[in-house]
Amino acid sequence: MPYGGGEKKRTVLFHGSLERRQNNEAIDFIIDELLPEIEKKVEFRPCIFGSGTPPEKLSKNINRITFLGPVDGRGRMIRGADITIVPLRNSGGINIRILDSLACQVPTVVSPDAAKGLPDGLLDFVSVASSAKEIVEKIESAFESEASMLSGDRFREIMGVQSASNIVRDCELRGAAGLMPLT
Repeated sequence: MPYGGGEKKRTVLFHGSLERRQNNEAIDFIIDELLPEIEKKVEFRPCIFGSGTPPEKLSKNINRITFLGPVDGRGRMIRGADITIVPLRNSGGINIRILDSLACQVPTVVSPDAAKGLPDGLLDFVSVASSAKEIVEKIESAFESEASMLSGDRFREIMGVQSASNIVRDCELRGAAGLMPLT
């Protein structure tokens, strides 16, 4: 996506319901801590999508962050991102947005809390970062190297065929990462 003077900036994506406290806390972190670090690297642009009313802080920073609101076909949006971030604190269980990103074969940087619910086999395919500076370092590293991507076959193996099928159906990711058809 071109921004401003026509330069291409890489999209760093966060998504989730804006009605959830943990997602609003993640947006606060993105604006207060991550955005100043990202802005030192002019080739990155944060993008956020999700349903619900955007917090005031997001509305005040719309010139620094692309906010799309609710979208149809989140799999298409995820596949269009250069990298996804999941900087959640106090996250519980498996975070479906991480599975979305892995199924779409998009490099993903997560907080230690967000990583806690992942099966061991999937931890090899995400980068875990604790601070804004570390997230930016992981983003840069992913762009500079050929990051190990998760294949559809490996995703099915780790998650189990039925779980992978449910994730694909529930997350509208049909056709992504070679996950369809599953029988």
